[in-house]
Amino acid sequence: MFRDKDCFIVSNLNIYQRRRRYEYPLAPDIAVFKGVTVPNPAAREFRSWRLYEPDRPPPHVVFEFSSEETWQADVEEKPARYAALGVREYVAYDPNDPPYWPAVMGRLRVWRCIGNQAV
Repeated sequence: MFRDKDCFIVSNLNIYQRRRRYEYPLAPDIAVFKGVTVPNPAAREFRSWRLYEPDRPPPHVVFEFSSEETWQADVEEKPARYAALGVREYVAYDPNDPPYWPAVMGRLRVWRCIGNQAV
């Protein structure tokens, strides 16, 4: 899918939307930035991504893997929060056995983010 395309894939990266002293970042389990090139990413340790800095777009796709502590936020709060950041797709997955999500939800949910709305 990403063969011959610039992309940056990273895990547990703190994403800040605005330059605020006490902003609580979002930290997706995996974030995919299409069209972003990071020179020598193996030599750099990224802990944060500040969207307000030049050439710092939001990730195109974000993946969250639910746990007992996070599953409700993963499916109830985070879709809208990621849409507000400008993320295009949000994917949440419950890998647990038994699953924490209610059975009617399945184990995999995908939201397409259009504007500031996750649908």
